Parts: sequence; C-alpha cells; structure tokens
Amino acid sequence: MNELLERYFNGQTSLQEENWLKIYFKSSNVDPAYEMYRPLFDVFESESEISYHSDRPADLKIKTHKVSNFWLKSISLTGIAASLVLAVWLFGNNSATTDYAIVNGKRINDAEYAQQLAVSKINKVNKMLSKNMQPLHSIRLVKKNLEPMDKLSDIRSDFDEMRNKLNFKQ
Repeated sequence: MNELLERYFNGQTSLQEENWLKIYFKSSNVDPAYEMYRPLFDVFESESEISYHSDRPADLKIKTHKVSNFWLKSISLTGIAASLVLAVWLFGNNSATTDYAIVNGKRINDAEYAQQLAVSKINKVNKMLSKNMQPLHSIRLVKKNLEPMDKLSDIRSDFDEMRNKLNFKQ
C-alpha cells in the first residue's frame, strides 16, 4: 500500500490502480495507518461529481476576441493618449508656467527679486538659530573643560586602591 500511494502521489499509477485506491478509501475497512488519506480521496470523488449547467440558450453565440488583438489596441490607445498629453504640456499656454512668488499677498513676477527676498529670509532664520543655539555651545564648552576633572577622580580612586594594597595607615 505504501508503494502504491507513493506512486500515486508521484503520478505514476494507472487508471485501474487509481480506481482501486478510490474504492479502497470508500470502503469501511481502511487500515487505521492509512485513515489520514480518506478525506483526500473523498474530496476527489466529490469534485468529479460536480457538473456545470448553463442557462444560456444553445443558439446564442458568444463572440470571442484574440487576446493579442486586445493588447495591441490597448497599447496603441495608450500611446496616442500619452502623445496628446505631452503635446499639450509642451505647446500649451506658457503664461501659466512663468515663475512668480507671492509676498504679502502681492504677486511678484521678477524671479531675481523673489530669489533675493528668499535668501534674505533664510539669512534671518539662520541668525536667529545661531543666536538661540549659543547656550548649547556654552554647555558643550563647559563639559569639555570638565573632562580633566573626571580624570582626577579616576586618579584619586586609583591612588586609594594602591594605598589599600600597600596597607598604609592614615
């Protein structure tokens, strides 16, 4: 039975052997060692009994199109649409694409003036940030200057440790 099941799952059984397996697993005297395969063959049997019934009249003809024809038309239409979008974008109304900025509710069309205004605003922000960051710079400077103090405490602990090892009395 093991060899037959192995050949079945490898697709190497004959129709007669497959029918024998179906009949065996439908029977009531299946060896408990092979009981786990019973639901598999029950599903195969129930699937083979399913049939399709159509409600459409026999004289109704269904139109079929080749898939390649559908894809060819789709690609062509997509290419045409992309070309139209590109043409409108390139040759469309240029007045809408000019550079401008709005400052205090007024439109400024001079790009050079708008750039100078933006640079001056960025410089102001930079000055404000550097002024507000000054205390942090001072804290870093104090911390850097206190680093030798940390080394002093390490030296003191090393000295105390050496004194304890040498058993000096105070």
